[in-house]
Amino acid sequence: HSDGVIFIVFFIEGATNAFDVVYMSMIADLTSAEDRAMAFAAYLACNAGGQVAAQLLSMAILRMCLESYAIVWLVFSVVLATDVIFVRYAIVETLTASPP
Repeated sequence: HSDGVIFIVFFIEGATNAFDVVYMSMIADLTSAEDRAMAFAAYLACNAGGQVAAQLLSMAILRMCLESYAIVWLVFSVVLATDVIFVRYAIVETLTASPP
């Protein structure tokens, strides 16, 4: 296997779904045992709602029949970069935190 192909595969995986494990670990670290099930359910419900909203938005954008999708890709890139920057700089290590 080529190193470039492996890099691309891991980049796509990381850009699309690798944060799921991180967020679930943070929920486990920061919630008490009695609140953990509700916290996971709320997270999964928000995740599912976001997936539905993203599909509806993508269909709406495709129905516009734009001549150029450059603005769409630019907005997507800014949102993705904002998420990565937020995760990198605003979220602290939760493993050492004691649950409330």
